[in-house]
Amino acid sequence: MINLNVAAITEGVSSFEADVSAAEVDLLESSEFKDQIHLRYDFNRIGHEIFVSTKISTTMDLSCDVCLDFYRSSLNETVNIILTKDKELAERGEEDVYLISDATTEVDITDSIRQSLLLAVPYKKTCREDCKGLCPTCGANLNKEQCTCVNEKSDPRWDALKNISFDND
Repeated sequence: MINLNVAAITEGVSSFEADVSAAEVDLLESSEFKDQIHLRYDFNRIGHEIFVSTKISTTMDLSCDVCLDFYRSSLNETVNIILTKDKELAERGEEDVYLISDATTEVDITDSIRQSLLLAVPYKKTCREDCKGLCPTCGANLNKEQCTCVNEKSDPRWDALKNISFDND
């Protein structure tokens, strides 16, 4: 769990950094996150409102959708969180807005961090822009080797035309 100690956040601007594990962000079932996740909190407390800009950085272990090779990719995301005593603002249903009271000492922001990390995983994972993928015939990784397969592309619907002969021929 990732808890913000609301009582320790002073009036004005302040910062705090921490490293957390994938387990602390409830990402044990996710194969992409194995390394430490670095969090940098930039706090801005104005009266009863606390604005938290959380910069998330880590590396992801991904499998290329085109060639199936594993590769690493860096991730840098920012999550903006508002801690407020304004009930109307908190009830609007916006994400990353947490209702606090005078008695609140800690706020669990694990879900905000977790959702940001999961949404940052690319939908289409490619190890590089010009990934050549796998040979459809022999399965060779065309990024690493050149296969010797003959890829004669023909549409069997046109095979009947190959047998046509003209009188002039």
